[in-house]
Amino acid sequence: MEWCVKHNKSKIDKVIVRTVGLLGEHCYQIDNKKAYNILENISIKKEKDIRCMDSDKYLDFYFKNNKKITLSFECEFLKYKDKRYKLKEDIIVYNKDEYLPKKITDSMIIVSNKDSVNCDEQ
Repeated sequence: MEWCVKHNKSKIDKVIVRTVGLLGEHCYQIDNKKAYNILENISIKKEKDIRCMDSDKYLDFYFKNNKKITLSFECEFLKYKDKRYKLKEDIIVYNKDEYLPKKITDSMIIVSNKDSVNCDEQ
């Protein structure tokens, strides 16, 4: 799945980060280059046998040929084929209109309210 995105970088139309938690579902369109850089920097530390029910994140890659590839994160774990993987750096989404950490890392996705899109229209 990941390699499909890597080998089709020029064919990415848009990337949506979707968060699902206790406060509902929120979607934000993010810069294609930022999303691709996050994908490039994902490094698996180890497989985990833990489930997390707190919050989910998705990186939805939409391609110009109307195909979609989704990377799924359950809390801080990458979820792939019903297995969870601890990453060397957690992928975290922050809305800078609500909170912004003092230190920003390459694995953080910083969005704002102006990046918000309707989740149902994606």
